[in-house]
Amino acid sequence: MVEAIALDHNPTKVKNNPALTSLVHVSDAVTLQMGMGLGIDGLQYPLSSDALQLIGVENSDLESLMVEIVELFIDKDIFS
Repeated sequence: MVEAIALDHNPTKVKNNPALTSLVHVSDAVTLQMGMGLGIDGLQYPLSSDALQLIGVENSDLESLMVEIVELFIDKDIFS
């Protein structure tokens, strides 16, 4: 886990668990692109296509993933 967090901005450098690091990297990118965290700078986050491929996510899937995340936050019952 330490490596995944330490290298989430450079997932190609990971040695122990590339799938976990890629998942953390893509999750970080998605939340930043949604405006959580750094705001507008998140749109410039360098998303690794290798990380997407490793976890089986297509670049075209990211928009629908973001919509699903927003819908989860809107559904207040999910947190009760």
